[in-house]
Amino acid sequence: MLSQPVINQLIAIQVAGVAVFNRVSGAANFAAAHEDLKNWITAAYVIPLADVAKPNDLMGLNVEQHVIERFGVILAVKNFRDQRGDAVNGALETARSKVIQALMGFSPGTGYDPVQYGGGRILQLDVITTWWQLEFITGYYERNF
Repeated sequence: MLSQPVINQLIAIQVAGVAVFNRVSGAANFAAAHEDLKNWITAAYVIPLADVAKPNDLMGLNVEQHVIERFGVILAVKNFRDQRGDAVNGALETARSKVIQALMGFSPGTGYDPVQYGGGRILQLDVITTWWQLEFITGYYERNF
């Protein structure tokens, strides 16, 4: 998975000239995300989820397979503003919609299909942080001629 182009797309997201995310990183830093969030209010982590290879399209020793890749963008939004969570819900919705806008139709590299949105879900919810995972789909061809 080409995560750096996706990370770069997320870093560029702004609302009224202000970056939506205080921190954008890859899967390696997600393991330390809880500790990492002590210094940030909003963060996004790009993680690979799965890939599935379609059967070979060619005959003989030649191989051409379409590989469908699923990747996630985990959003972390901290709630410091109110007890009911209205502010964090608004911040999460803004971040969510901006990420979808930035990635739908984006191609993460040469030969990659445009990214499609695959859905989202809550990962964790506590009094301080809301964690939401967005899923995206792209693909490319593996060839051996």
